[in-house]
Parts: sequence; structure tokens; C-alpha cells
Amino acid sequence: MSTLRPRAGACDVLRGETRLFLRGRGRAPALALLPLTRPPVSTRRSAVNMVKARRVTPISIARKPRRLRPCYLQRLPPELISQILADAELELAQVALSKRLLPFTLEALYRNVQIYSELMLVRFAASIRAQPQLARIVKNFGLSGRDDPPDNEGGDSDDESDDSDWSTDDWARPSKSPENGRSDAGQRDKAPTQVIFGMGRLVLDTQPAPYEPDRLRPDDALLRDLLRRLTSLEQVLLFGRARLRAVLDEPFLREGALDSVNTFRCHLNGSEDWDDAEAVETCRRLQLLPSLDLVGFGRNYTGMPLSLDNTLPRYRLEPRSWTLTTVTFDEMSEVGPSIKHLFASLKPGFKRLRIEALRCYDGLARDMALVPSTVEIVDINFGSRCWIYDGGPIPSFDNVFTPARFPHLKHLHIGGPLLDATHIPSLGDLPTLKCLALGFHLPLSGAALLSLLEKGSLPIKHLALQICAGPDPTRRKARPRPRWHAEFGAADARTVWRAAERAGVEIDGSITCAIKKCDLADGHACWRE
Repeated sequence: MSTLRPRAGACDVLRGETRLFLRGRGRAPALALLPLTRPPVSTRRSAVNMVKARRVTPISIARKPRRLRPCYLQRLPPELISQILADAELELAQVALSKRLLPFTLEALYRNVQIYSELMLVRFAASIRAQPQLARIVKNFGLSGRDDPPDNEGGDSDDESDDSDWSTDDWARPSKSPENGRSDAGQRDKAPTQVIFGMGRLVLDTQPAPYEPDRLRPDDALLRDLLRRLTSLEQVLLFGRARLRAVLDEPFLREGALDSVNTFRCHLNGSEDWDDAEAVETCRRLQLLPSLDLVGFGRNYTGMPLSLDNTLPRYRLEPRSWTLTTVTFDEMSEVGPSIKHLFASLKPGFKRLRIEALRCYDGLARDMALVPSTVEIVDINFGSRCWIYDGGPIPSFDNVFTPARFPHLKHLHIGGPLLDATHIPSLGDLPTLKCLALGFHLPLSGAALLSLLEKGSLPIKHLALQICAGPDPTRRKARPRPRWHAEFGAADARTVWRAAERAGVEIDGSITCAIKKCDLADGHACWRE
């Protein structure tokens, strides 16, 4: 039992394969004997003689417990404890704390809620019903689409859940769980549990309800009733059209239940796409959220959450009507022309645009002129990372990023064949540009980069250059080797590095690995290892 260590106040009596633990706090200590193999007689006699020689107090006599070291964490101000636990990003396996710290622990755990299944959804809803005060703690709510909610009988309305109380007329049937669709283990041999549609009346100051997840059904009604209770909610992340449809129900949004939300992200699942009337009016419904600041969409095939026709009232986004600071499109297969309506709807004050896709329509470069000139961060990447460009044809962005169009641009990150290498020096004319990142598949030229770095009063302070790496076909077990551009080889990279040092520009990106200038101690996955 050499791996066991005695706890505070324990007495290691036998040094062999059997250990004796004495535990006690102000009372006769308890004895826990953990025999793995019975020690030989000589060992037992030696242990007895050792105890006698040291005059150990008999076990039957209570000994005064050791004075435990004080818990200094409990002495801190409450607001500081909350901040410490929030920064620690606690998980359930880490919360064996004192009762005094329990409120702070719950606050840390309930601040960021991520749900991955229907079973987790009903359990979380039941915990909120049982302890209504926890609802005010939740700031971030994420719901995966791994288990799509079942279709509601009678349509997608909220009739069965809106302010519905405990009623004997509710349709009763056993709650479905992942284990072969049966009810919970403790209820399998009992009569079917009466199911509640939704969570019951929204009265947070009443007596908490019992914790009964078996009585809740993971449908759209439950999800909306749950969100009504999260009165401090700021961020929402949804996976799947079914979840999005439930949350963006227009009557529900007009209730004001999500008025505190400032960040809304939605990612599609599997073969889903933004390809019907309900999907393309997503942005118009999101405009009903008054505090919304960031909107993010992820994954598609060809469709967009916008309509090509922006004339019908059902789909219309009025020009310069949407007060957002950030819009992101992540892991998109294609960016379609309807995105121009989104660009035109953004009010001045917009700050950040990110587009990550494989393909785009021919007019995207032209329609970038519709983005408000207040934008400070533009991040556009086409194609997969390495090592062969697999995206579609991209329109030329050679004349897009000019001081007239982007006078406040501070960060520009571009990847893919967006512009010709000869236009790289013109990016140094952007008056406020501090960080320039030239990503994978963007053609580089040593002469163009030197021309950029030799500009007088260059505002750029950080330059990131990404070089693809691929295996050497002649050496099966060789490490990846840099795949240099036709006009940018290893010698050019070292020359650019020295020019950047003279200009006071920090160089970053995979180029530092390619020319062996990276810091191996920072833990990055380096080609040189």
C-alpha cells in the first residue's frame, strides 16, 4: 500500500504492506485497517515493540486533535472569492470545498452552463425549479444539438407551456432517457410519471419545487420556459436548427425574455443548411434583441441566414439599422451574396468582422465597401489551413483595404489567395494598422515584404507570416518541411526577419519555426521537434 499517504492527524503504525489510519476531531478516533497481505509475525512484533517504546496513547483514549491550518481563502472579501473561483473555471471534480464556500462555488459553476443532451437539459431545468435563486447566476448558456428535441404535438406553439401550472389534465407518460428510451432507473418499476410541459408558472419568489427531472419533457416549451428564468443571461450558443427555431420564436422574443443577451451564436449540425423561409429571416428576428452586440453563425452548405430578396417586410433589414459591434461566420462552406444585406444593415460603430469559409460569390470584394468605416478588426480566411489550397476561386481583394474605406482598421488577418503579393506594401498605408497577419495560401514575396518594412513611419508593430509545412516524399519518417513560395524562400525569410528587427516590427507565425527563430520553451507544436 505504498501509494497511500496518511491524512492530517493520521498515525502510520505499520511500515509494511498494512497501514493504520487514525482519524478523529474532538472524539475517539476511528480505526481503519487496510490489510493487503498479512505481515509476518516478526513484523507484527516489531510494530508492537515500536509502539511500546514510543509510549503511544492507546487507541481507546481520545486524543486532542491537531489544530488545522486556517483556510485563508475564506477570510477574503466575498467579491474577491467570487472572482478567484470564476477565473479558476471550476469543474464538478474540483468543488470539494467547505460549506462556507458553497455559495461561491455554485456561483462559479452556474455562471457558465453547457448542456450536451436532453437528459442534461431536464436535470438542469429541474435544478432551477428546485433552487430558483440559481437562475440569476447564469450568464452563459450553451445547448448542443446532439439530441434534437422531439416534435411538439399540436405544432410548435407554446400553448401547452406558457404559464402552465401543475395540472391533472397534463398528458402523462414516462420521461424518456438515453437508456433505451426508458424512464429513469429509479422509476422503472413504478407507474408512469406525470409529465409537465414546460416548467410550471413563472413565479420565482414562491416556495421552490421538488427536484423531479422525470416530470420534465425536453421539448421546445421546456427550453423557452427555462430561458425565461435566466434573467441575467448574456451569452447564448445553440447547435442545430431545431434549437434555433425554438429560441427565435417571434412571440417568445417579443416577451423580452432575452433582452439581456448581448452575444448570440448558432452553429448548424450535419447536413442542415439555411435554405428555407424560416432560416433566412433569422437575422430579422435577432434584431428583436435590444442588447445584442455580437452575432455569430457557423457551418452551412450554400445557404445563408439572410434572404437574397431584401424588399419583403418579412425579411427586410433596414439600412444602417442594426447596432452590432461584431459579426462572425465560422466554418462556412460558402458565403453567398445575401451577406451584402447584412453589411448594409450595420450601424456606424461596428468594430469586428470575421469570415472563415471555403468559397464566396464573385462580388464579395466589391460589397466590402458596405461595411461601416468604423470597423477595427477584419479577419477573412478562405480554404483549409494546409497544405494544398482546397477553396474555390476568390475575387481579387487587391484594392479593397485602402485608407479611404478602412480609416480605423487596427488588425487585418487575411488567408487564402485574396490579393497579389505586389499589393502587400499598400497595406502599410492604412494609418491605424497595428497588426498584419498574412495567412496560409496567400502568395508571399520577399521583395514585397521588404518594401512594406522599409516604409517610413510604418504603423505596423506586429507582422505574422504563415508558411505551410508538408512531409518530404523522399523521406517517409522525416519531419514536416516548410513549403516555400516561388518568390519567398528560406533566404528571403531570414532577410525579412532582419529587416523587421531594424524597423522595430515583431515577427510571429510559423515562419519563425521555418527559419528556427522560434522559442522552443513556450510550448508550441514546432516543426523542429
